[in-house]
Amino acid sequence: MAPGGDRPFLSTINECPEAKPYNRPLYAGLPTPSDGFPMNRPFLLVTLILLAGSAAATPDTGLAAISDLGQLNGQALACGELAVVAQAKELVIRHAPKTRTYGALFEEQTNAGFLAQGQGREPCPTPADFAGRLGALSGRLQTALPAPPAR
Repeated sequence: MAPGGDRPFLSTINECPEAKPYNRPLYAGLPTPSDGFPMNRPFLLVTLILLAGSAAATPDTGLAAISDLGQLNGQALACGELAVVAQAKELVIRHAPKTRTYGALFEEQTNAGFLAQGQGREPCPTPADFAGRLGALSGRLQTALPAPPAR
């Protein structure tokens, strides 16, 4: 009990106008999720799903680009286009992660492309065709597996 009265001491402090600003919670006056603050749970969930989806798709698109580049490299080897071979290897070195998965895939697809071209099913593409395909694959690699910054 408060001295000189029948009300408890704390209720007297809470009702004091000078003490009221100090008795408010720290978050008083800030928007809460129920006030329509944009960071509500559905918004956060959708954002996380979109970010996770784009991150999960990158390895597959990167592997597909490395696979296609290996095919092109093998075909260029079989056709004697050594400049294209050098550019393809440079793209792999610059963009592909240094893991066994990427290296083995590039090597397997190079062998498959070399053998397919060597079986004589199709004539060798022109140097302009090789350059166009290499440019398209370079763009795909830069999107799927951006090159790390130079040291």
